[in-house]
Amino acid sequence: MLDKKAQMQTLEAVISALLMLSALTFVMLAYAPQQQGYSAVQLQKYGEDALMVISFYPEANITVINVTGNITTGNISWTDEFSGNESHQYIDDNNSINLSGGDIRIENNPFTRTYDFSSGAGTNKWAWEDEDIPSDPNDQGDPASSSNYTSLSTSDDNRWVTDIWRLGGVDYNIQLYNVTINESPSTISELNISWEGHGTGSSGYDTTLWIWDHSVGIWHRLQTEDAMGTEGWLNGSVTDAEDFISGETITVLASAEESGCPFIYGWTGEEYELLDLLFTGSFNARYEGSSFVTTTNLAVKNGCYEAIVFMALPDDGYINSLDLQVVEHPENTSVLPDDYGTLHTITNPLPVSAVDNEGKDITGALAAQDLDFWGSNVSTTRDFNDTHNLYDWITITLPKNESEAKLLVNMRITDFTELKLWYYNHYLLGTPNCEYLLDLVETDEEFATQLDQTIFETVAPLIQFWNGTAWYTHSAIPISSIYFDVAPKVIPLNLTANVGNQIRIVIPFACHDFDYVAVDYSPDSPVTSTWIRPIEAETRYVNGTVEDVLENVTDTDTGYARITQGDFITFRFPAMNTTEGLDRTYIFCASGYYDLVGSVVPEDKIYNLDLLYNLTYTPYAYTKWMIPRYLHPEDYPYESYYHITSVKEPFPCKGHHSLHSDYLKVVVSGIGYEFSANLTSVPITATSSRSWNKFYASSYTSSLEGTAISFKILNATDNSTICDTITAAEAAQGYDLGLLRDSGVSSIRLYAELSTSDNRYTPVLHDWSVDLIATSALMRAVENRDWNGLDEKIDEVLPEYIEYNLYFLDDTGEIMLDGTAKVEHGLPGPQAVAVDKLVYARDPRGTGYNVYEVQLVLWFR
Repeated sequence: MLDKKAQMQTLEAVISALLMLSALTFVMLAYAPQQQGYSAVQLQKYGEDALMVISFYPEANITVINVTGNITTGNISWTDEFSGNESHQYIDDNNSINLSGGDIRIENNPFTRTYDFSSGAGTNKWAWEDEDIPSDPNDQGDPASSSNYTSLSTSDDNRWVTDIWRLGGVDYNIQLYNVTINESPSTISELNISWEGHGTGSSGYDTTLWIWDHSVGIWHRLQTEDAMGTEGWLNGSVTDAEDFISGETITVLASAEESGCPFIYGWTGEEYELLDLLFTGSFNARYEGSSFVTTTNLAVKNGCYEAIVFMALPDDGYINSLDLQVVEHPENTSVLPDDYGTLHTITNPLPVSAVDNEGKDITGALAAQDLDFWGSNVSTTRDFNDTHNLYDWITITLPKNESEAKLLVNMRITDFTELKLWYYNHYLLGTPNCEYLLDLVETDEEFATQLDQTIFETVAPLIQFWNGTAWYTHSAIPISSIYFDVAPKVIPLNLTANVGNQIRIVIPFACHDFDYVAVDYSPDSPVTSTWIRPIEAETRYVNGTVEDVLENVTDTDTGYARITQGDFITFRFPAMNTTEGLDRTYIFCASGYYDLVGSVVPEDKIYNLDLLYNLTYTPYAYTKWMIPRYLHPEDYPYESYYHITSVKEPFPCKGHHSLHSDYLKVVVSGIGYEFSANLTSVPITATSSRSWNKFYASSYTSSLEGTAISFKILNATDNSTICDTITAAEAAQGYDLGLLRDSGVSSIRLYAELSTSDNRYTPVLHDWSVDLIATSALMRAVENRDWNGLDEKIDEVLPEYIEYNLYFLDDTGEIMLDGTAKVEHGLPGPQAVAVDKLVYARDPRGTGYNVYEVQLVLWFR
């Protein structure tokens, strides 16, 4: 062991030599002396600044720290941009514990996330209720209560119920929902919206799910169900998320509303009850017709029967006449008018057997008026360019083979029928040119005749007979109601020309639904019929004015009472005394028509005249044109305009606008970065000779992109937090770990939290490291180039031997080791030999001394 004097003499000689050589030019050569079981302090001189730096060679038992497989939480994506190998942590020659070999990012994977009211109600999800569908989603109505939010939060029997009765008070028929979507729209491939609940069980009252389309400023219809009186689901999806998300929010609407032409209501004793539509197929003056609406439930009010005709839709109604036929008939017998007004008694209706065109037995679906109905299979993949595929049919087997029968049919038109009429009248030429089209129908008989044929093949249901070899059309069924819960149609049949006991009902694809089909062979019974004309008829306009229109509606003539959206006419008919032992049926007979007004298409498309003529004159062209537009509305621009709104009745009536909302969810799917991820290292342990100095991390984050990284230092023993919420900026500058040195913690873990608020972007962790500092004063002094009191610091550590080295280079940069230039050094081993001088060698080419590097190495056990 060297004594203190020898140690100091040797150190001073070496330092003096280093300082004397400061004017020479040096180049760097890697040199790493290391001995098993020793720690070394190495002093290096290079460059003209004569600074001294230290490289610490760690003890032999330091373990390489491999991060592979040590990610404690998912959502980390690892890319090795350099070697193609696994990234890893290691202790490098600069005494830092590093992660290198590749960047760490949050995973960019397919995702599916569900948003519902189980969390965030009133914070990032909101709901309101109101009377009418708003034209602006910011017109939100009354906010939901906390109990309403609870009802929406889970799929159970706890529902947010709106009031079913409307007796002059407020009754809601829409619920509006705003849901915050965290994902960036560009990463979303599909938005799926599902609403669970029910509306009203009465036919003709649609329960509909909508989503607001910000790109065109309209409600986009997702799904509609008629008479949704029991718990069920409405579902729909959209793919252009950018059109439906604004300010990170989507707006969804559930509505219960009526649809159709002028409505007729009858007074039942407490309120007005909706009976049916008027003039279903009379959509302009050319097709003016009569409607026969049957009810058995009218009450007397102030000595009169009262009826109201109300225009809920944005159409113009023209009422020519309205009369009341009171029919008395035997008990247990019902009376129905056919489409010509002829009365028929129904005594013994019998069920029929039925099979549809796909071979499905639908006998059960048609057995009763129960809303278990049959309609076209809209999921079909058949080729609609084939005219044969433009129609569906029901083959009916009658229970008897008789020459005469009364066929009973409860059917309704579908929304496809309504779309066809609107599209032709409003969209083909644009609403500004509706008058042009009406004038064309009135003045060009050839065109009008072609239009008759187009309408016939487009919407008319047909009855076909069998002649022994083929089916042929016997007659057409006039377009019916939009409701099921009305009296069925009665169609008298003369079956003498029909071979066998089967008939067919043929419909244009998806234009009609059927709830009930039966047959009655009993002969018509005598009945007593009395016609009553109104004694009062007043129109109450939406602007509050009242007009006496009795003269306009008492005869079928050229006079009309005109009503527009929100207007209604009240009719009063003198009551009749009842006859004991007889039942009574009331039949309203109305004549008139309506003009399709809404939804308005402001675009002037008169240049489509050639298309209009082609679709009108070419057989089946209009049906073929419309089917893909009905099945895939998202692919066609008309959807931007087709939003027909109805208004509430301004008189007391039995409201059918209720909503019973159980659960709402929005499922978002796409590909994007997860919103957060974290990484935890394996334990990192300090050595006996070196302790914690600073924590460094190199990373990329952007406030504009919403990305961030924060760090923690954990105690590896129990994973408790020692240093919390270290920012990326602090880590980049070097976060002081002095707290760890003072606490005596010997083993730590590094923890990184990667996050983004915009899933288009991810933060990137390039590398992280822990810088170690020498535990002895000597090592710290040399590292910090602090030479004051160096002798005392050496005395404190007492190295077992000291080694110094002197190198020479020739002009090529090679070390001269040929005997001319040589290295003298202390002998390694348990005992060290004092060397008190430096041996210089001359360059054999006589160019002078070119000292490359002088090193002092202190070896420690």
